[in-house]
Amino acid sequence: FAQSIVETGYFGFSTRVPGSFNNFSGLGAVDGGSSAAQFPNARTGVRAQIQHLRAYADPSVTSAKLANALVDPRFDLVAPKGKAPTWEQFGNGIWATDPTYASKVLSIYQQILSYAGATGTTTTTSPTTTTTPTTTTLPSTTWAPFASADALVAQAHRDLLAREATDAERAFGASVLTGGVLTPGAYLASLVAGEGAAHAQPVARLYLAALGRLPDPSGMGYWTRRHAAGWPLTQIVDQILGSNEFDRRFGGTTDHDFVDQLYRNILDRDGDPSGVDYWTRRLTGGQIGRTGLVVQFSESSEHLRTSQVQTEASVVYLGMLRRAPDPSVLSWWATKKASGSGLDVLTSLVLGSSAYQARFS
Repeated sequence: FAQSIVETGYFGFSTRVPGSFNNFSGLGAVDGGSSAAQFPNARTGVRAQIQHLRAYADPSVTSAKLANALVDPRFDLVAPKGKAPTWEQFGNGIWATDPTYASKVLSIYQQILSYAGATGTTTTTSPTTTTTPTTTTLPSTTWAPFASADALVAQAHRDLLAREATDAERAFGASVLTGGVLTPGAYLASLVAGEGAAHAQPVARLYLAALGRLPDPSGMGYWTRRHAAGWPLTQIVDQILGSNEFDRRFGGTTDHDFVDQLYRNILDRDGDPSGVDYWTRRLTGGQIGRTGLVVQFSESSEHLRTSQVQTEASVVYLGMLRRAPDPSVLSWWATKKASGSGLDVLTSLVLGSSAYQARFS
């Protein structure tokens, strides 16, 4: 369920994989353009998702060993990656190439458990004993610069996700805040690590890859909304390829030189000969275009890892402070992340800053 929240953007879905498809994990939808799978009902869609996860984890599984009839025939095409030592390693190249995937899913998983514990009854070690936890009503000053938790949730969606929150999202967000399940900083961090990581962070990475800079606040919001609406990154980068900035950075080059520059400009290193040769041959042979190759490099696990500090900080700063993070901020955030600090440290800092407070004074 937590994975489905990440994959669907808190069940916001998109024009590419609408809710009517009953596809909660993007099965079949890749940036190369293949069509997303459609299922007749939610139960079947969830069953297909679980069967695919089983195929990833268990190299011995066959369709005959499944508890229910096979739903999606692509089950047989899944390359097993083995079971992670703990399910929290659902990412980091084991289950998914995105190095932050595990933290996104786990963060939402923990929020679900925390929310359940704060609003209902929790069972103790004795199966016949239940306890009803108390909830804490936080003082109104907690929501500064806003008058209520609801107002904080609404503005957080505008700032970090470039859209209005749904009624359900506002109700859920306000309940976890007023119930003391999450601090305001932790709530903001959940947006950055959840839907923000699915739609806003890829836009920031794409600008860094294609133009060597971050977008301005309006551009960030515009392309985040486009990506959330179903535009693949290849379509977005198409709008950038013809720009003078891109021409100055990559223009007028042979295919070999273009690949060389991708390695240097995006990954900040020389390409290994086999890698440069492989991508040059694919470009020359027409198996991939320059648009697709920019996206391949931008969304590579290496670029996700090396740009993570900047992309996380940029989503927070461009959204909340309407400016890019300066080098001192990036240096501070890199140090904090290296020491194990969570995203809530960054979001709490910005939420409590005089610059953010001044936006609403």
